[in-house]
Amino acid sequence: MSPQYVWKNTANPTSMNTGANVLEKHVESPSNIRNIQRLSPELLGLVLSHMDGDIATLKVCSLVCPTWASQARRVLFREVVVRPAMPSRTWTDFFQLLSASPEVARYIRRLMLCGHDPKGEQRQVQTGHLSEALERLPSLTELFTKNGMFASFRRNSKGVSGTGMTALSAPERPLQLRLLSLENCEVRDFAPLHQLFTHLGKVETLVLHQIKVDVCHLDLPSPLAEILMRHQAMVGAIQPALPPPLAVRVGTIQTDRVRAPVSSIQSLQGFYQFLRRSFSPPAAGLSVSTRLVDGPGELLKMLNTFDRDVRSVSINVLLGSCDPDDIVVGTVESKYHYLPYFSFASHTSIRELVLYFTTTSVMAGRHAVDLYKRILANNWSVLSNAPTSLTHIELRFQRCGLHMRYVLDDLRVLYGPGADPGEVGWRTVDEGTLQRFPRLEAFTCVLCDEGFFANQSMPFEDAETVAQVLGSSVRRRQQEFDDYAALLQGLLPRLHERGLLRFRMSEAQG
Repeated sequence: MSPQYVWKNTANPTSMNTGANVLEKHVESPSNIRNIQRLSPELLGLVLSHMDGDIATLKVCSLVCPTWASQARRVLFREVVVRPAMPSRTWTDFFQLLSASPEVARYIRRLMLCGHDPKGEQRQVQTGHLSEALERLPSLTELFTKNGMFASFRRNSKGVSGTGMTALSAPERPLQLRLLSLENCEVRDFAPLHQLFTHLGKVETLVLHQIKVDVCHLDLPSPLAEILMRHQAMVGAIQPALPPPLAVRVGTIQTDRVRAPVSSIQSLQGFYQFLRRSFSPPAAGLSVSTRLVDGPGELLKMLNTFDRDVRSVSINVLLGSCDPDDIVVGTVESKYHYLPYFSFASHTSIRELVLYFTTTSVMAGRHAVDLYKRILANNWSVLSNAPTSLTHIELRFQRCGLHMRYVLDDLRVLYGPGADPGEVGWRTVDEGTLQRFPRLEAFTCVLCDEGFFANQSMPFEDAETVAQVLGSSVRRRQQEFDDYAALLQGLLPRLHERGLLRFRMSEAQG
């Protein structure tokens, strides 16, 4: 993620103009300089947009003249962070900024709310302030909430709480978000989340990562009563109260580590029901994505909850196969893992399955082959237990580090004489896929995916080796694409002969 621009000391819109006036005193007037044309605001904005994240340069550009200041501020304020526990980044400071410079509200595309206090503990999400912010940010496309707690709040004219939940009036212009991310949050009441969702008309991708669900609606002050209520919830005697249904359009839901304590296990089922009542999949169907960090249970809960609305499933088996250090720095001491058996073959509404195969350039030879064997075996475990209704299978080759030829050699070992008897190899995938999926229309390999990490710098000591493989970015990616396409045509010959094997270059770049 690009660096965030802190709004402190920039609320006064005249401060930048003052700097511009000082600068112009030392620069010859443009009217006295010949053969120079001013850039149009649209072209200037396009140029400055490529400096997104370069805060120092953008600040200097904002001092050139009012036109440059306006265009630079559009990029500077593209992302804003609110940290209520930190001075100068509170909700009060944020709203003062919007009041002093109303145009800034149109520039903000990405809002990040961080709930950590100075001690590192979660703070309750101030849903009222968040609702006000959403109403004042018409151009917002991405909303991140980290380390926050969604807990009960008092009833008021705009809110709902506990068993007295009522429908909220929808805003005149619901937001159309590209991404809504809730990370490392705790849900103790569905009402605050419900209030957040009422501001949304569409969410392309909903990310739920490390969510603790512990919902128990209590209006009883007695600690003994709370213990009794929690016991009743645990054994299923009572269900968490659910807010009124919504119809927020959602395209993809990514879930990892959505958990509940044993004393509130019934809350977890209530949370999935709450999601189902809040979000409405599009006509093309819902996509579900997971990394199986805590096993297959989370995926199966999502499939059971949304049932026949699910059309696509995306599974990355990497974290279930190894320690990420194996991929990043070449650690070989850790053990590689098999996924626990699970089947989702009964969900016949699924038409597409997306899998990932991760390679690394910091490992070679036997250790790399062992890693790739386990990743391939786990991918086949998923594929061989998928519904036979699949028409499209996508295998994304996600690379960590540089494209090196020896990686191809290690992958080639998994096919023929080098593969151990009884182990899963490329031949197993090639033959088994054709046998299991009679309706298969395409097996697409997505290549040149550098999206494993944003920073692709790797611990190569030989600078000359790095220089040889870098070259032109476009030429390098095309060479990588051609190398993998030729390799996979040999590893998956039956799919290739049937005309089912396709190749596509990934848009994800480091």
